[in-house]
Amino acid sequence: TCALPISREHYGDRLAIILIPVPLNAGCNPAVDVTFPLHDYACHYARLALVVWKHNRAAFPKFHDWLFESLDAPPAGVARSRAAKLVTDQPLNEAILDPWVDKRLHECVELYRRYNAGRIPKIIMAGRVITGDIKRRKDLYDLIDAAFGRAGSR
Repeated sequence: TCALPISREHYGDRLAIILIPVPLNAGCNPAVDVTFPLHDYACHYARLALVVWKHNRAAFPKFHDWLFESLDAPPAGVARSRAAKLVTDQPLNEAILDPWVDKRLHECVELYRRYNAGRIPKIIMAGRVITGDIKRRKDLYDLIDAAFGRAGSR
């Protein structure tokens, strides 16, 4: 599977969030026709995320949150340096070239395509696909709460 499981404190053990890297870059995602400048390094970031998840799962949540803490992605070299510090059991260059990384990325992109591509994030719950404009964690919580019919549950 290409899933990157992360439990979130907000819901405790009532909900598991599975993050699936989907770079919106035609270089590694054939479901994307045009790569906008904001996504120029999306394939690179997705590969780094997969490598960190594979080699240091405990560090992955902080790495993921760091990548997305701003609407502007960190410089590609800075992200690479940060990932290299987290992947200590193998040189980062070797880890990125592991066929496992491209296989997982391909599986994730295929899942995205299967669910009609387009906007992300996509939340798949109880056979439904919900797509929302999520810029902050609170927006994600609001979307999930609305899907469960529990507005204002926080």
